Amino acid sequence: MTDERFGIGTEFVSAECDEVLIHAGDTLYLPRGVIHEPVAQTYSVHVSIGIHTPRWFDVFSIALRMLAQREKSDLRTSAPLFDTHVLQ
Repeated sequence: MTDERFGIGTEFVSAECDEVLIHAGDTLYLPRGVIHEPVAQTYSVHVSIGIHTPRWFDVFSIALRMLAQREKSDLRTSAPLFDTHVLQ
């Protein structure tokens, strides 16, 4: 995605870190974009779950496409910015 907090290859990751010990059955929440490196002493499962939250831009974009489809309008045509008769 383009809105990730960390740009791979473009940003430096500091050596500063926190170490967290969790036990069987525990859950650790890390906000999206937090760089982490899970390490286990025995067999372990590391599961990442992402929740997509729509932005207002997404809602308006879908609504505009639905309106254009209903009106049989092509969104790829240029919008008229000025009257060509005025220039003559």
